[in-house]
Amino acid sequence: MSDVGPPREVAGLRVVVSSDDEAGRSGAPLAFALLLFAAAAHAAWLVLAGPPSGLDAGVTAVMLAAAVLSERLAIRIDTRSSYTFLVPLIVLGAILGGPTAAGACVLAAQLGRRKATAARRAFELGLGGTQALAAGLIAETVRDGETWILLAAFAGLFATASLNTVARTFLLRREDSGERSISPRVSRSAVIDLVECALATPIVAIVAFVSIASSTLAATGLASVVLALGLASRARASSVTALASERAAARRDQLTGAPNRRAFEEALAIEHARVARGGAPAGVFVVDIDRFKSVNDRFGHHVGDEVLVGVVERIKSGLRSPDLLARWGGEEIVILAPGIKTIDGLTAFGERVRRLVGDVPLATKTTAIPITVSVGGTLMDGRSSPQAALKAADGALYDAKRTRDTCVVARPPRSALRLDERSHRTAS
Repeated sequence: MSDVGPPREVAGLRVVVSSDDEAGRSGAPLAFALLLFAAAAHAAWLVLAGPPSGLDAGVTAVMLAAAVLSERLAIRIDTRSSYTFLVPLIVLGAILGGPTAAGACVLAAQLGRRKATAARRAFELGLGGTQALAAGLIAETVRDGETWILLAAFAGLFATASLNTVARTFLLRREDSGERSISPRVSRSAVIDLVECALATPIVAIVAFVSIASSTLAATGLASVVLALGLASRARASSVTALASERAAARRDQLTGAPNRRAFEEALAIEHARVARGGAPAGVFVVDIDRFKSVNDRFGHHVGDEVLVGVVERIKSGLRSPDLLARWGGEEIVILAPGIKTIDGLTAFGERVRRLVGDVPLATKTTAIPITVSVGGTLMDGRSSPQAALKAADGALYDAKRTRDTCVVARPPRSALRLDERSHRTAS
């Protein structure tokens, strides 16, 4: 269960919250009231019914250990949802030892809980305690007949699912400002609850039945289920990590380590959308290493690779934190620089890039080579497409190359072949 971040749903105690701080601000009084109610109800049950009897020590130990591990072994369903097996443990405890044993599972789960605010813990304890009480009372009520265990398992899981839905709906109504309907999210989570109810009922019933017949076998079986879920959770986490690494690698140039063309196009589209919504214009630059072919021909491609890496490092060293540099292909580098509002600012930025590379010869493993770059830039003001802005910057680079190497040429937005009178050229 996440402590911070966007709203997400968690099976087990599946309640959608935006963050611990937000939950604390919006529902702290309710959380503590729910906790007091659950504590008072369990205390009353202990006074009336006494402590649970007949619970096997081995089964109890495995069950409580599983509750402690329930969140840490959560199985991620998607970016907003993950599944924990706490609710089936609550119902199992209710069947074997009534509300008190089920409540012990809720308390044990908090021992494995990562950091959370007091309000968040109070809410989870209150809701879990209420679920444990409901499941325990159901088990005590139907404790008779040949199929009472199966009936108790199904009814207990259905009751906890219903309490989840009520709590989830209430929290969503408090946290949402009415901008979007909560019905799809509530319905989706209710479906997950019903699926859990259908799948977990026979498992809980079998473990409870075996526990009555053979406590050793039940403890072993329960431990095996927990181990299987742990392995599934670890495998899922490993696959997610591997997928994230592959996605990052797919957007990274292998030689220079800079973002690649695909990553730049995505960033350019995002920045264009921001500018189009009224944000400040951004500078788009295309940088080309002058006479790069002669470097490869004279020193070899391995030295050419060193030059590419060195040029990228030099330019990156002089960029601002919001600026994005990417290798476009070959010896061409592209830069996205948000917040540049004028042609003069565009020209000054391009000149700084030019001087970062050309002022000092670039040292390779074998020699130091004077390297210069030509820079073409344009303003992306949102009136044309990202591709048009990139094409304009590339056209400005062509003008720089055509006029003279090591030049900065800035184009105003939506310009044709003729440069703006304020366009600036600087020779090295």
